[in-house]
Amino acid sequence: MSSSKQKSECKNNDNNKMYDIDDSYFRYIRSLSALHPNDTDRHKKFQEADFEVSPYAIWNDGIFSLTNTRADLIIVSYNNKTTNFLTNKEIFVSELFNYIKYKYYSLNYLSKKIKTKYRNLIKTYRKNIIKKYSEFDNYVIYLENIKAETRKRAPDMEYEIQQVIDIFSMELTNKNNEEKFIKYKSALKFAIQANYRQLQNMDFVYQSPFDKLLSKLLLGSIYLDDRNYHYPLSKIVYLKEEFGDKNWGLKMYRELLDFFQKYIDISENDLIYLSYKELYLLSQIALYFHYLY
Repeated sequence: MSSSKQKSECKNNDNNKMYDIDDSYFRYIRSLSALHPNDTDRHKKFQEADFEVSPYAIWNDGIFSLTNTRADLIIVSYNNKTTNFLTNKEIFVSELFNYIKYKYYSLNYLSKKIKTKYRNLIKTYRKNIIKKYSEFDNYVIYLENIKAETRKRAPDMEYEIQQVIDIFSMELTNKNNEEKFIKYKSALKFAIQANYRQLQNMDFVYQSPFDKLLSKLLLGSIYLDDRNYHYPLSKIVYLKEEFGDKNWGLKMYRELLDFFQKYIDISENDLIYLSYKELYLLSQIALYFHYLY
């Protein structure tokens, strides 16, 4: 790309090194002419000034024609250090278009390279068969393997798999809820099959409701018809989050206690003695059975 004197080289005030600055120059022009330059640091590479603004830009034509330049546009600017009140910065439209074309073709090239890379990666993962549950003696160990594959194939899904591992590693304090807990875990096992299929096929389009079942079972997204429950249900999630407001989560949980008691054995005292994670788990079991009925 051809360059004006300003663009071809610049002075760095710290170490007096010269830089190739096409990208920086056009970011500078953009900040000077379209943004608030005092909110950027682009100008520091192009002149010895701490502050610079441009009140306007004009076409180098007609009565505004400047005889000493063939530039198409003139950006008029002033700063706090140069002796001249106003300075003129020459802009050649052809350079702007050449730069845009260069950036566009570069992005287009990179996009094609990235797509090719990921297509090949997807083919590789599809050929590598993930071990099935039948190959493990323990379901938690199977989930740990799914989690390891998730970390490689779809990192965004890893958190959900870890939650399922935590649930299968828990024991309920009140054994009266054990039977429903087993049924809830069976539903999670069923939902995990969708995750297995997605990971194996490297297909995360989520076309079927089955594909989203795991998140619904884990995140309290099976809401009740009564709108009065929507807000407290969204806040009891704090009980399972590391940095959630536990006091507010418990307060909202207490408002839902009468509803939860229709499906699980839980009392006011449990809000004091049970762990936050167990309380949240019990709420999801209750919501699951509400959904079934």
